[in-house]
Amino acid sequence: HNHVFSRFVFPFVVDKMQKAQAKGTGIVVKSKLKTIRNKWWGIPAGHTVEIAWVYLGRVREWEKRLPKKLYKQLVPSENEEKPNVLVNTGPFKNFPHIPTDELNYSPENGKNG
Repeated sequence: HNHVFSRFVFPFVVDKMQKAQAKGTGIVVKSKLKTIRNKWWGIPAGHTVEIAWVYLGRVREWEKRLPKKLYKQLVPSENEEKPNVLVNTGPFKNFPHIPTDELNYSPENGKNG
């Protein structure tokens, strides 16, 4: 029920996302895609739409600008150059992949140090 675009365009979208992540400026890409018919959702085929895809991931250029204390909490100490490696301990464990219903951060977590 969930297809509104051809599955054959997916690898191209993923490729753009991977290139965006490699740049270190955020996984945000735009694509122009043509719809396929989706009877369930009532979407006709042939509409060209422009979509902004936003995927949570580490943003290396942003990380470089963080205060030292916050950097140590948000960036893994090992393999920090690999964007797919997340910090696995501390108050920001797995950042940016955090449950949005559990945002129990204290003001102390964001103080410069």
